[in-house]
Amino acid sequence: MNRAMEEGVPGSDMLEIIEEALQHGKATCVAFNRRGTLLAAGTSGGSIAIFDFVTRSVARELVPEAITNEDGTVEQLPAVFSVAWSSDGRKLLSTAADGSVVVWDVAESDMSFRATFDSQLHSAQFCPTNDSLALVCPSDDGPMTLALGRGRKRTPMPQMPGFWSEDRACRIPSGGLDSAASQTPGCAAYSKSGRYAFVANNRGTLTVVELGTMDIVQACRIPGSEEGGTMYVKRLELSRDGARLLAVTTAKEIASYDVRDEVLNVNDNSTRILARSPSLHNHVSRSQWGAACFSHDGEYVLAASGGAPHELHAWRRETGELVRILQGGAEAKGIAQLLWHPIRARAIAVGANGQLYVWARRYAENWSAFDPTYVELEENVKLADDEFDAIARNTTDSFRRSLEEPEAVALDMAVEAAAAVTAAETRVKNQSDFDDRSHAFEQWAAAREGTTAPERPTWRDPIMMDDFKRRSEGFDAWAREKEGVPLPGLPARNEALTSTLDELLGSGRSDAAEDAAQRAHAASLKRSSAIKAAEEARRARVEAAKLAAEKEAEEIRAEIIDVNAPYKGADIGCGYHTDEGEDCMHYLPLEQLEPQEVAVNVVRVRLERWKRKEMRLTASAEKRPRIEGEPDGEEQMGDAVDVKEDVDEDEDEDEDEDEDED
Repeated sequence: MNRAMEEGVPGSDMLEIIEEALQHGKATCVAFNRRGTLLAAGTSGGSIAIFDFVTRSVARELVPEAITNEDGTVEQLPAVFSVAWSSDGRKLLSTAADGSVVVWDVAESDMSFRATFDSQLHSAQFCPTNDSLALVCPSDDGPMTLALGRGRKRTPMPQMPGFWSEDRACRIPSGGLDSAASQTPGCAAYSKSGRYAFVANNRGTLTVVELGTMDIVQACRIPGSEEGGTMYVKRLELSRDGARLLAVTTAKEIASYDVRDEVLNVNDNSTRILARSPSLHNHVSRSQWGAACFSHDGEYVLAASGGAPHELHAWRRETGELVRILQGGAEAKGIAQLLWHPIRARAIAVGANGQLYVWARRYAENWSAFDPTYVELEENVKLADDEFDAIARNTTDSFRRSLEEPEAVALDMAVEAAAAVTAAETRVKNQSDFDDRSHAFEQWAAAREGTTAPERPTWRDPIMMDDFKRRSEGFDAWAREKEGVPLPGLPARNEALTSTLDELLGSGRSDAAEDAAQRAHAASLKRSSAIKAAEEARRARVEAAKLAAEKEAEEIRAEIIDVNAPYKGADIGCGYHTDEGEDCMHYLPLEQLEPQEVAVNVVRVRLERWKRKEMRLTASAEKRPRIEGEPDGEEQMGDAVDVKEDVDEDEDEDEDEDEDED
């Protein structure tokens, strides 16, 4: 069951339901490759199952070689503690309970490197820029880098003991610290560029180490830690884009940091690689957190509560606002790890029972993707069965089917007519049988009593007879009513229709039923032809009206339409336009050195358009009744041209005056 907060979650990437539960052995840790197509899951049995996340099936299983003792017994494989992919997805790095660290060639299912530490390794990861270097975290020593080659060089990470400032930057050479005092167990993680390592110890101190020089460039206290106390850091989680960092500790809040990976000068004390952002917590439960992760876009943080078997909390990272609480089944018995898919709205919750719970969004089923004609209904709709019931047809659907499927409509009408006549005949026959039995009973009773039996009645139920008559002759009446003339005699026998009636109604139908079907079939085809002709005529009228409207609109807009055309008289790039509604011509040169050559063509086009305008004005003036005292069209046009020439002369004089002033 999912419990959403009152304010809701804007956006569509928030998880809502458990989509599936995966299991192959008892899983202890998981890791996605860079694109999220493969999911590696370490198990308590020592093997690593690689799931194809598209099909959710096991594509490969990596199993180390079993160790045989001197007495011939085979040792049980140690549980896998962590798994991590290389940046190219070809290698897999794993650690186990016996202190071993193994590099797997995934394609060959073979170990390419193996080293053993004196203590257990609770995590290890490849360097983002160099897959021959790894960052490992022993359980009894401080984090260190490990060369994954023949030399197997181990370089401890420097730490910052006894440091309680909220946020300071510093630079301390690694050789200047007491190694015995500085190396304490903790967690570590690479930055996205691989230039820095983030190291957290059990005293609540988070340090930033520059790997090139192994110097501490920043140290800060994790929120919730107390001076002189002990705080166990469970894990450090970096977002996919490398811009955010989470520290999951034994405190009742999750520390969050903004990461500036590319710092120009680490010697500057004002420079901060890590900057505090709002911590994440639940004000109601105030419980510890077992695991946490970022969403694929870094906008949300998902964490598993340590006080519930399967309870996930989601926050907005920027504000620290709790937006959703997700409840899973109690059979999980706790969550050991959370992992968000790299590019999709999916998350994996590793239960303490060894199952992998896939959390996802709630997707609405779209059946129209399989059949475009499928119509989804928001509520139940009662469909009318108009074959035998007296329910009005859907005229819109009937009209469409008559146009698209006239033969199918005719067949339906024929079958309906035959079935109706057969039903009417059956009712008449049943009535006749009842009358026969009644008359026989009356004769038997009269003979027994010695009286004269009454004659058999010749009447029938008028409603039944009228119904029979209407069904058998209804289509002739319909044709006479609609067209004003009777239909011709029964059309030629349609053998295909007869075969269809045999399949649908059986051979027990009467000749009257088949005759009604033939008449209905012919009438339906004729009706469909009439509908098709009417529809074609309507479409022709609509198209003609549309063309007329477009033509009229073009003529109406003729005075304000610009003429844009390239000059065709010479192989040069230019263009011009003119406007009938203006008193001047516009010339738009496009990379033209001598525009005077094009001006002649511009003037010609403009004069032609003015002549067409005069013709339209003259024609409209002739159609309009003339008012006494009003000048004719030519005089009016002449006045308009005179006014235009006066305006042109005024503009030319203004331009000459401007040139003189210049």
